[in-house]
Amino acid sequence: MKGESGYSGEHRKRMSNRKLLVYLLVAFVLGFFLGYGVKGCSRKPSSLSTKEYKGRAAIIIDDFGYNKKIAEEFIDLDIPLNISILPKLPYSVTVAEMAKAKGKEVMFHLPLEPYGYPNVDPGPGVILVKMSKGEILRQLEEDLQSVPYAVGVDNHEGSRATESKELMTTVLKYLKRKNLFFIDARASSKSVANDVAKQLGLRSAKNEVFLDNQRNVGYIKERVRLLIKLAQQEGKAIAIGHPHSKMLQVLKESIPLFEKERIKLVFVSELL
Repeated sequence: MKGESGYSGEHRKRMSNRKLLVYLLVAFVLGFFLGYGVKGCSRKPSSLSTKEYKGRAAIIIDDFGYNKKIAEEFIDLDIPLNISILPKLPYSVTVAEMAKAKGKEVMFHLPLEPYGYPNVDPGPGVILVKMSKGEILRQLEEDLQSVPYAVGVDNHEGSRATESKELMTTVLKYLKRKNLFFIDARASSKSVANDVAKQLGLRSAKNEVFLDNQRNVGYIKERVRLLIKLAQQEGKAIAIGHPHSKMLQVLKESIPLFEKERIKLVFVSELL
């Protein structure tokens, strides 16, 4: 029995030593990863993960649906871009599908009545002030079917329509039911659209910069610089441009400028 007792004591001693070694090994491993290991990993972070942006900017390009080729060129840009598409045009559905496939954010460019209508004609699918509520809702439903994948809306023309609280309430209540955000392009300084949207609890904002009221490269570059300045001052800003070669050129050339000025380009939905 003495031998058995001695063997049992020796066995317990070995087991105790093994446990101690295990504890020491675990402590060493944890100490390595919590100490040197983590510090060592953080010594060389990527520039993107630590970069401090001064603001964010979103760019909407309006009026797609007429031309497939120019749409492809904008959609192929390696930046977040909102592609806003007019309804019921030859390439409305095609452009929406292309934009969605390339990871762009699709918007419905809603034609609203301007002053001077019909001499100033926003095109097919326009919402008019004289329409009844039922007519407005039917037209909206029909228009939206030709712009699949839309997550938001901005107005095309609409200097008269956006001044009508009654009309905009009908339109914006419909957009809220469809879970679409709204951007007031500010076709009129008297627009009530954004105020009504806020009252309804609809995600919304206002356009702050038209990039290409003059279609020359110098002017558009100046407007891009204004967008950057507003984003730096306010923390975020939204701009609208149109699909033509000079706009495309300036966007391509301005990508490094946004990085240099620490302005992050994002989708509109990220600013709401």
